[in-house]
Amino acid sequence: MKRRFLPVVLLFFIINGFGQKPVQKWKKHDLPSDAAILQYNNSPTSWLVSLDSSGQVIAQNKIAKYPSADTLPFRLYFDTMRSYSWKGFRTVKKVANGYLVGFNKGEFGGALYWFSEKGDTSYQISRSNVDYIFEYKKKVYMVNGVFHMDTDLGRINEMRFEDGTWKVEEWVELPSKSQVIMPYKNRMLIVTTKTILFFDGTNNFDFIKKDGFWDVLYPQSAVILNHDLFVGMRGGVYRINLETKTEEWLTPK
Repeated sequence: MKRRFLPVVLLFFIINGFGQKPVQKWKKHDLPSDAAILQYNNSPTSWLVSLDSSGQVIAQNKIAKYPSADTLPFRLYFDTMRSYSWKGFRTVKKVANGYLVGFNKGEFGGALYWFSEKGDTSYQISRSNVDYIFEYKKKVYMVNGVFHMDTDLGRINEMRFEDGTWKVEEWVELPSKSQVIMPYKNRMLIVTTKTILFFDGTNNFDFIKKDGFWDVLYPQSAVILNHDLFVGMRGGVYRINLETKTEEWLTPK
């Protein structure tokens, strides 16, 4: 008896985003209502958006890798006193004298460490859930925050190397926890759990949207094409034009 596995294979490709239309050709909807958001929150799909070689926006049903500007060239050595702090998601930024490494365990905490070039020396800079570390206008910034139950906090911290150590010197409060951070022209675009804004190194945010609906849909990726920002999240893709502010909700069908 022959086994018929073709439908299963086709279903796999459909669910994971292969063979689908570009996101620009997905079905367009008004922004979801509160009831629809709850349904999308239970969706088995979480869309990772990207640009393909032809310049089309494509989406795959997969979890994005935790954002990291760089990677460590060494494995973290086992240290019974500090190894607990070195668990969770990891983000890395190469600096002149080594590496800044952030750890994030969600509601269970996190930490920011400096490691030497070979990884044989380290020290803790702060105890916080690190979302991302990036360089902007020749300054290094660490973004941290937490989104859990009734807590939704975010902060952009400027890092400085003074008196032989890295320190958190200044910070700017975000309106909510950061979810996606990416450069756009001469600014940093940040998608938080409730807003979309531009960061220019000051606390004067330029808001693209202040009343986002997607906090429980967990945005995880974004791309920009012809002034259109596409944000992949649970259940669908949100599109907003950065100039006209027109917006829509996109689903495969």
